[in-house]
Amino acid sequence: MIMLVAMLMKSSIDLLLKFSRASKSTTYPSATVDASDKAGCTILQFCIIINNSGMLVVYMIINEGYIYNQQLRKPEFILM
Repeated sequence: MIMLVAMLMKSSIDLLLKFSRASKSTTYPSATVDASDKAGCTILQFCIIINNSGMLVVYMIINEGYIYNQQLRKPEFILM
């Protein structure tokens, strides 16, 4: 899985560099519009939204585990 993501990242960066040099574009969306059309840019934005949502879910799961463990380790006060 990691190798697949690495290969996709490498090909994405190669395409970005190739089309950004050819069209002299300075942003990722403008290079995408030049490489494909407006539909390609829309698909790219949708994929970015899905990726960011997935990262947010992972972040929330990690924080939930951290908070749960902190509650388990809470010291109990002994009243004398």
